[in-house]
Order: sequence, then C-alpha cells, then structure tokens
Amino acid sequence: VDPSTYCLELWHGPTCAFKDMALQMLPQLLSAALGKTDCVRALLSRCDIEAGDVRERTPIIYAAAAGHTDCVRLLLFAGAKHATAAMEKAALYGHHEVVDFLLSRGVHPGRAAEWSLVSGKPHAGLLARRSPDINFAMTCAVLYNRVAVVPQLIAKGAQVQRYGADWLFTAVVEAGPELIRQLVEGGAVLPPDGGLLILAALHGREENVAALQQLGCRIGESVQEDLNQALCKAVAEQMRHEVRLLLQLGADPDYVGRRVHRSAREMAAGDSETLQLFPPPADR
Repeated sequence: VDPSTYCLELWHGPTCAFKDMALQMLPQLLSAALGKTDCVRALLSRCDIEAGDVRERTPIIYAAAAGHTDCVRLLLFAGAKHATAAMEKAALYGHHEVVDFLLSRGVHPGRAAEWSLVSGKPHAGLLARRSPDINFAMTCAVLYNRVAVVPQLIAKGAQVQRYGADWLFTAVVEAGPELIRQLVEGGAVLPPDGGLLILAALHGREENVAALQQLGCRIGESVQEDLNQALCKAVAEQMRHEVRLLLQLGADPDYVGRRVHRSAREMAAGDSETLQLFPPPADR
C-alpha cells in the first residue's frame, strides 16, 4: 500500500481454513522478513516466535534469509529455535554477517558450508571450520540452475563421472541448456538411449531438447515404447506443447503395444486441437 502499510489478501476456497493461523503468523513473519527490528521487539511478548508458514519457515529463518542480523539477534536471544536452518538460508543468499553472528553464538552450521558454495559467495570462515560436501552442493547448484557456480564446483572436485547421470536428469527438468552443456563438458555421460530427450520433452523444456540434440543425444530403439507412452500421457493431460515436442522426437500417435493399450490418436478423439498436431493416419 505504502512503505508503512501492508495488506493481507485471503482467498476463499480450501486455503480459507488457514485464515486464523495466517493472521496470527503474519506480523512476526513479515516484520522479520522486512527487518523491522522495533516491530519484532514489540511482538516478542505477544506472538509465538516458533509459528511457521506451510513450509515450516519461522521468523528467524525469514530474517536470516533476508540478511537482517539485528532481527536474527533479537529472535535468537528470545529463544528462537531453528537457528541452523536460519544459518543455511543466510549462507544460501550470501549474508555473511548473519552467518558470522550465528557461528559466534555456537550454532551448528548444518549444511551452511554447502549452501555457501551454492550461493556463489563462499564464506571463508565457515568453509575453514567445516569441509563441505561438494557433491551435495553440486546437486543443489543444478537444482537452482546456478550456471556460474557449477564450473567452480567441478574444479573443486565434484564427482561428475560418478553422479553426472543423476545431475543431468535433474538439469533437463530444472535447469537450462548452458548448465547441461557444462555438465557434459565436465565429464557427465549422456545416456545412450535418449531417455533424457523424452524427459525434457514431457516437461515442455524445448530449449533443453534442442541442447541435448546438439550434444548428440538421439532416441534409441530401446526407449521407443517409453516415447509412445509419454505421448499418451501428454495427450491424456492435454499438454499440447509437450505433445508437439514428443511428436518431433518420433513418437507414433497410432502405436498400441505392451504398455500402451490405446493409441494416442484414440485418446485424443474429440480434442480437435490435439488431433491437428498429429500427422495423417498411416495405412496399416
């Protein structure tokens, strides 16, 4: 509304059952996230400082994620728990002052060293205290599409040859072409059967399909039925963009097999928009 006034909009429907809880939690969560130290101090005696949102993020986690050291200090001295989770969030977003404060109070670092690497702003003091799990950090970097961090983690010893296949499967869904190329250049081996292409197409990641094809990935005979089954799934859920991608990969809309009991064309009966994507029926 303005720099000092905020509004909470509560929708009707399944979530309206959480109205009372939301109204109770909002002041401390919002105050902590915005760094309103005076508000946090005023609310300490009146609100539950352990009240969390649907993802169990409490005020101290919100304050740490936003880098508000003073709010974190107030909440910690008031007895707030979840300080380790708060440190991990601070490390992920590169808030070194919050990390330093929590470390000085004896808070266990948890995975904060790994999250510090994922942030692309490694916290030297934290990394000196604890050797991070490079492979865990790499998994998170792939999940968050941190293209600037992946080469650094590979250089630090991330085991691409061992875990590269898992990271590629995550990357084709969650990341983008540049990160996929970084993994392959770093030693990750593309599966020979083309299963990654099916996964990327089924999630509508057209840019990743193109990147995989440029890297030499092709659909193999061993996954042809998987491709046709993916087409049936996309048709059943009316995912027309994904249908188009799967057809471009060679999915057969008339295929009926061991695991596909109705063809995609039969499933699309009555859906004229999807049927227009299919090639004319072949003579059988």
